[in-house]
Amino acid sequence: MAFRKGDKVEVASNEDGYQGSYFEGTVVSELANTEYIVRYKNLFKNDFSEPLLEVVSGEELRPVPYTIPAKGFRPGDIVDAFAKDGWLRVHQDWVGGAWMSCNYN
Repeated sequence: MAFRKGDKVEVASNEDGYQGSYFEGTVVSELANTEYIVRYKNLFKNDFSEPLLEVVSGEELRPVPYTIPAKGFRPGDIVDAFAKDGWLRVHQDWVGGAWMSCNYN
């Protein structure tokens, strides 16, 4: 999937301890070979002076999922949780270029 400047995305992490995590960001620029410069929403430079910019492969990107209003969760529901800032959302998988939800309340 191709992304454009200004697209809201999530970036997959492959770092130890963060596999399976996604970090929100915005595409700042398109580069050659399906690479992009992304400005992170919640990751900052070491001195916290500004959001972190990083070159990432298109394979590491997915669009931000659609918002599915949660009408309450039940035991066994699969959710995504943003650990530090406390949001909970209905889990969706990015499959074949489309978002698929496994929970419908």
